[in-house]
Amino acid sequence: MFDMAAPVDILKTFNEAWIEEYSKMTKWNEKCDKLKELQTQADVPKLAMGSYVDLFAMLKKDSAGSNVNVAQ
Repeated sequence: MFDMAAPVDILKTFNEAWIEEYSKMTKWNEKCDKLKELQTQADVPKLAMGSYVDLFAMLKKDSAGSNVNVAQ
């Protein structure tokens, strides 16, 4: 099934500009909304090839944060 699925390129939307905008947010509810947007777009059978390093680094940084709502 995964081989037959068309890859979805989420990096067009969740690029460096999106990460920078997310990083500047100070309110946890705004960050949660942005992360839900990311989760919805990334919930596909197959992601397109690309460099997800910056996106994963941002997620790792926030998952270690003190805000439980964002870390979840």
